Amino acid sequence: MKVSRNNTAAVSALLLTIVISMLSGCGSGPGSDGLEKKGGISLNLDWPSGYSFDASTSQLSSTSSPKMSAAPAYVTGCSVTVSGADMSPVTLDVPLSTGQVSGSVPPGERHFSVVVNTNIGLTFTGSTSATLVPGYNGVISIGLSVNSPPELSGISVSNSSPRKRESVTLTATVADQDTADTQSFTWGGGGGSVSGSGSSVGWSADKSGSYTVTVAASDGHGGVVRGSAVINVRNVTPVINYVAADMTTVSVGDVVNIDCSASDADGDRLSYTWSDGNGWVASGAASHYKVSLAGVTTLTCEVDDGDANGRASGSVRISASGSSSLAPTGVAALGGNTQVTITWNPVAGATSYNLYWSASPGVTTASSKIAGVNSPHMHTGLSNGTTYYYAVTAVGPSGESPLSAEVSAMPQAVVVIPNAPTGVTAVGGINQITVNWNLVPGATSYKIYWLTSPGVVPGLSAPNWMGTASRPFIHTTIDGLTTGVPHYYIVTAVNAAGEGLPSVEVSATAVVAGVTTVEGHVRYGNFVFVQGVTVQLYGAPSWSGGVASTLISDANGFYAFASVAYPASFDSTYIDLLYATLPNPPYTGITWGCTVAGTIATCDFELAKPSGVVITGNNANANLTITITPPIEAYSCDATISQGGPALASSGAPSLFTGAWVWSPTNPIAGLSPGLTYDLNYHCYDTFGNTVSYSVTPTSFIY
Repeated sequence: MKVSRNNTAAVSALLLTIVISMLSGCGSGPGSDGLEKKGGISLNLDWPSGYSFDASTSQLSSTSSPKMSAAPAYVTGCSVTVSGADMSPVTLDVPLSTGQVSGSVPPGERHFSVVVNTNIGLTFTGSTSATLVPGYNGVISIGLSVNSPPELSGISVSNSSPRKRESVTLTATVADQDTADTQSFTWGGGGGSVSGSGSSVGWSADKSGSYTVTVAASDGHGGVVRGSAVINVRNVTPVINYVAADMTTVSVGDVVNIDCSASDADGDRLSYTWSDGNGWVASGAASHYKVSLAGVTTLTCEVDDGDANGRASGSVRISASGSSSLAPTGVAALGGNTQVTITWNPVAGATSYNLYWSASPGVTTASSKIAGVNSPHMHTGLSNGTTYYYAVTAVGPSGESPLSAEVSAMPQAVVVIPNAPTGVTAVGGINQITVNWNLVPGATSYKIYWLTSPGVVPGLSAPNWMGTASRPFIHTTIDGLTTGVPHYYIVTAVNAAGEGLPSVEVSATAVVAGVTTVEGHVRYGNFVFVQGVTVQLYGAPSWSGGVASTLISDANGFYAFASVAYPASFDSTYIDLLYATLPNPPYTGITWGCTVAGTIATCDFELAKPSGVVITGNNANANLTITITPPIEAYSCDATISQGGPALASSGAPSLFTGAWVWSPTNPIAGLSPGLTYDLNYHCYDTFGNTVSYSVTPTSFIY
């Protein structure tokens, strides 16, 4: 829609242009939406007589409207609605800045309705019908009629301060200069309920308070007027009709039937609460009351309708003779350090209480008495470990009540949770780790927790804890110990007050228990000693403190040591001493050497070379005797004769050869020729027959 503009100050028509996409199937071609885009309509709006419109300022002028003479009038909005029997209505809001709007309307018989709004409440409306065909270009004139909005002169309320649920009538008085207009009314209850319709309705509310009721009157041509009225709803307080008791002169212990009657003008549902001023309460309009105190008691009935200012009360007085018979209930005693605290429930009407006590059961009013006490009462100066017995009586206007139930308690010294253990150590041994610590004052037992990784905390479950551990604690494989793996420990102290904080974490490793056996006569080898572990070598000598107490030989006179238990700590000096103190025959030909690394000592020894070769006789002698003295440490030896090459003669297989090798005419050395020079070689081997051996430098002789 386009507003035509010119240089004149005012014109008598507002020219609007509507560009419509026609559904014709012909024309200049389809648009992007697949529809034909051709054709335009200009709407020429004819203003009512006496009105003119300035397009440059959007201002309206009139020579006949009192409202427009009182204040400037401007067009504030314009809309066009296009409808037809075969389409849904399409409303287009026309921007006043451009006066043009585009929409998609199919061709056919169409109805155009225009509404122009102003700032002073006047509306201008008009309508016409036209048949649209594809490619249509033309001007359609629409005559406008002015509409004056309705005016609200007031809202009358039949009762502006009604009771709850009381219906009131609200009437809106509306006038309209357009006498042909018919007004419609929309009411808002503001939290209450509206009944009926039109300019006069009924209204009510269920709760007290201030309510704002609203109304909007519309003339059907865009003219609307609104108004409101305030209604204050009040709550009517309930009225007590009577409060009664079937007996008003009674004795202590009697049961009185009581009744309360009340009414409420608002029809509210009432609740009833009874009280006697001494802690007794009951609910319901009717109840029963057991008299517990002598004298006058006032029974009060309070009625509540559940709304603001909705309470009322009434009472009845009863007079009781006799003495109070209710003994205190809920009596309890709690022991502390040289004291006992006694508590009990209050007794209605009691002005004070008496406490009776004894160090033996069966408290009576003849027992020791502490008068005028209140709950709680602390009985001090008592002996820890002794049980004390108590009973309480209530004292009121009519005297002292019977004794309460008897209770007892034992004072005890305050037990403090023990401190964390100190001086904690862990030492590894054979198949075990010993954990020790200093005694903790006040502790009655100890707990030990462990893991195979750092970060032990209290509260671990089996198998990673010992609930009652004595010191020292010896952790063995029976308790889940794994040898060769570091174990980490913490210790806590325990008493009746609970478990204390954990100690510092310590760790140790248990070594593998067992025996390492070396078969045969040990004469050469490498031995590894692990701290605290026995190594079985051969034979049965016993070692103690590094001194050999016994050393036995085998049938051939060879010696060996066995069952060497290395001490708790390694000392290289001690290792040297160990092998230097071997008894006779001395192992002078053995070279010992030991190295220490942490908890492992490694010791090596070597065989000495054969010595003492003696050759007697010559080729002119009928006998040639060769005598060789082998080292006593050797397990087996042999001898060969060669001449710069392979052996020409041999003593045979390695054996415990220790004597002389004799040649004679009756026992010749085969393969040798008289007068020639030969080399004699002598070899010794270790216990396993290894060729790791030593031989003498070849000794030459003439055969």
